Amino acid sequence: MKTKAIILSAALAIISFVVKAQTSTEQPVQQTVKKVDSKRIAILLVPQYIFINGLRIDFDLKLKKTNRLVIAPQFYVRENPSDNDYKNVKGVGLTIHDKIILNSSWKRQDFYFGYGATYNFSSFDDADSLKFNINKNYKIHKIGPDVLIGFQFSPIQQLIIDTYLGLAVRYSFKANDNEIPTKYSDKILDSGYTGVTPLCGIKIGLFL
Repeated sequence: MKTKAIILSAALAIISFVVKAQTSTEQPVQQTVKKVDSKRIAILLVPQYIFINGLRIDFDLKLKKTNRLVIAPQFYVRENPSDNDYKNVKGVGLTIHDKIILNSSWKRQDFYFGYGATYNFSSFDDADSLKFNINKNYKIHKIGPDVLIGFQFSPIQQLIIDTYLGLAVRYSFKANDNEIPTKYSDKILDSGYTGVTPLCGIKIGLFL
């Protein structure tokens, strides 16, 4: 609970900082409307990561009129997850996507197609071994391609909301000498899962 509160506070602090920076440089309404179409950078948060004590920040960078590059670092810490198999989970990740805008207006709403790859690293202790005072730690790499479609819209100036749906393929492999047990690899959300997994979510952020 404490970790989740810290992550939520960090997310709110980022939003507050961006809003303050934007407010201090406000332009007249006519100029702002013109600039929204040509915004080069947007920063978005993915709220659903908070439920797993995680934080994901998307940096959405304009490359050209119909292409944007998404760079999304991820962090998460779970001291005592609800899943009794895992203890003291820590992880980092990075997603890189090419976002292709399907209409070139980039004004108030757009459909897009995205593709790219995601890498995750996780480290955690085995709960069963801790019962016998044995600290058995697993370190796992997970990597794979992503394909998705999405819809993004701007209900008010500077605010952007992005919803997406897609599929990903993940391949997991050990990073230390401990083999990955089945209990850590047989479910889609497991750290050691290998296979096809769905992608879906919502992102909320601001243009800079």
